[in-house]
Amino acid sequence: MINWRGFHSPLDATGHLLSKVFSLLIMLSTIAGASELVRPNDLPSDYDLVGIYLVSSKTRVHDGKSIQQLAPKVTYKVFSNGQTIRVYNSDVPDAFHKYEIYRSDGISNLNQDGTTRVLPGLQAKNVQGAIFKQLSVSPVSLTITLIPPLSDAVTILYAKRIESK
Repeated sequence: MINWRGFHSPLDATGHLLSKVFSLLIMLSTIAGASELVRPNDLPSDYDLVGIYLVSSKTRVHDGKSIQQLAPKVTYKVFSNGQTIRVYNSDVPDAFHKYEIYRSDGISNLNQDGTTRVLPGLQAKNVQGAIFKQLSVSPVSLTITLIPPLSDAVTILYAKRIESK
């Protein structure tokens, strides 16, 4: 019998090929299911995933001094419909903070030489009670700034993107 690439018959080769195709289909359905798991149950269909971000640092600015604090081990899932941004904490599946986009043409960044450049991204705000939160999200990072009303201490959370769109 002819040995066809290590198989004793074309039937063996066909069976092996079908097995590989089936394995690939299972893998693809698992990947598709995983992306569905990222999407919260209550999220309207017009929201798209911006990215998944892992908090890497927390800074408190008080009396003109920056104080590094222990960063919480939190992952945020960020979605947008072009008008608002929803930020979901991965530890609390269906709870979110909603931000209103006020700038969608980019994020201003100050270069070391003093010039300003605009990077791709969105800027949004959230006012709950008297606490003002400002959010900047780009393809690589997420920054949330918390500004309380009766305090001179500002808290800044910085997160890095861990999953591409």
